[in-house]
Amino acid sequence: MVRWPGVIPARGVTEQTAITMDWTATILAAAGASPKPKSPLDGIDLLPICKGERADLDREMFWRITGFDAARVGKWKYLKAEGGERLFDLSVDPEEKTDLRLKHPGVFADIRTKYEAWNARMLPRPA
Repeated sequence: MVRWPGVIPARGVTEQTAITMDWTATILAAAGASPKPKSPLDGIDLLPICKGERADLDREMFWRITGFDAARVGKWKYLKAEGGERLFDLSVDPEEKTDLRLKHPGVFADIRTKYEAWNARMLPRPA
């Protein structure tokens, strides 16, 4: 939820997929600041979407935290956890109950490859 009277329309609703890292980019943009060129941000500036100036973006997101790795590509979510790897269609299964990895092996392989490429660019996990 975002509230900024006079800037963001009241009661506006968006279906934009966002991740915590987007808020750093959004707050910097709102303050008129920009990230250092040698330190690009993982997130995007959500202000144009919140203001209704730009349509929602279809984007890929990747993240990892203790216990699991994940990717979101369109309606699909890739999840790697202790129980193995899974694939979900969030457009029909937002609670992530039905693993579609075997039913959609091409989608699974594509997203897994994208996740692994992203992960290879990240700092190693702390030991």
